[in-house]
Amino acid sequence: MSAPVRLSVMGAGLIGKRHIEHILARPEAVLSSIIDPTPAARELAVSLNVDWFPSFQDMLCENRPEGVDSPSITMTPIE
Repeated sequence: MSAPVRLSVMGAGLIGKRHIEHILARPEAVLSSIIDPTPAARELAVSLNVDWFPSFQDMLCENRPEGVDSPSITMTPIE
C-alpha cells in the first residue's frame, strides 16, 4: 500500500470544513495543514493536530503537501 497523499485545505469555512471531513475519512489521504487567516481556522487546526498557516505563501515556506484543496463557491484562483 502506498503512503497517504498529504493534502492541505485552503479555507476552513462551511465548505472547507466539509472537505476536511472527507479527507479525514479517507485512508489514502492525510490532512497536512489548514490555510486560513481566521482565529477559528487556527483553533480547528489545533484541534485536529495539523499545521495552520495564515496564507498560501506561508504554507509553501514550511509545508509542501502533494495537493491543495481550495473549496470555494466562487472558485477564486490562487495567486
